[in-house]
Amino acid sequence: GVTYYYKVTAVNANSAPLANESARSNEASATVSTTGLPAGWTDGDINNPGKKGSATDSAGAWTVAGGGADIYGRSDQFNFARISTTGDRTLIAKVTGITNTNSWAKAGVMFRDSSAAGSIFADVVATAGQGVSFQWRSTTNSTSHRTIVKGIPAPTAANPLWVKLVKSGTRYMAYYSTNGTNYIQIGTSRVIAFTNSTYLAGLAVTAKNNKALNTAKFTNVVLS
Repeated sequence: GVTYYYKVTAVNANSAPLANESARSNEASATVSTTGLPAGWTDGDINNPGKKGSATDSAGAWTVAGGGADIYGRSDQFNFARISTTGDRTLIAKVTGITNTNSWAKAGVMFRDSSAAGSIFADVVATAGQGVSFQWRSTTNSTSHRTIVKGIPAPTAANPLWVKLVKSGTRYMAYYSTNGTNYIQIGTSRVIAFTNSTYLAGLAVTAKNNKALNTAKFTNVVLS
């Protein structure tokens, strides 16, 4: 909650102290986050899971805990650490841990039209025992769809999984990688039309078990 103010100068290290010092920059400021999340990010449960979720970020290492029945069907129940954004975006995260609260416990990246339970969305999620899945809901409160890649083990710190979601207009493309360099597309791109020009992008976690919490770990979270 503290705001710090600073100016910057540059000095030639090969000259005498303070010789050839540049002019000072304009004053800049930064306020330390009180939420444990980067500026602009918030966290909250979608559709009141039985166990309250949470999210923290410590120097780029995210911990997102989510309860809830699932992200699928006609409505969702999960925890969502997110930021509001517009336009075309790519969201990447390295998943380094997931709790086996159910073989369909999920952790991954999501673009979502709103925080409503039956909102239009697209996501790419790692699971505790069902591989990696590209999921989407094309219209509000309608059924969800998915393309699954089986045989991908649950991510761990030693064997992480990168998930990537790309939004280009109304077309969405999903990818995964086991090394963070070579990405494999999951199925084909999907046409999904959000109703809002400002939408939500972030990390989605569900336990697929409304009596438990899935505590997932992420690093290398990049929204570009």
